[in-house]
Amino acid sequence: MKILLQPMTPPALTQRQFIEVHKLGRLLDLMIRTAAKQGSTKEENMKALVLNLVHSEMSVSEFTVKYKEILGPNENQLVLLEFCESALPILRTEIRSDRLKLADVITFGPVPRKQ
Repeated sequence: MKILLQPMTPPALTQRQFIEVHKLGRLLDLMIRTAAKQGSTKEENMKALVLNLVHSEMSVSEFTVKYKEILGPNENQLVLLEFCESALPILRTEIRSDRLKLADVITFGPVPRKQ
């Protein structure tokens, strides 16, 4: 008798986790749009920074230091840290498991204006 081991699939998101992941996405999106208002170079730097954060290529503390270099000090810093601590690990897991696409959470582009 053979026993086949299959990788464990993380459970689906709870409603609270879903909300936190999307709040984090909106906050990161806002940071990209804020950088875009300061020029295309800052926008591209912020996009790269967000991608590095989401894809585990940098820690939250490194991200915080680098984003302050791009945007300057910000009153949303504490909010960002709180969301990152709770939602970033979930977001990373969902993206790695292919249950969530980054584009579903962060638009990486200008938000269409309401007419």
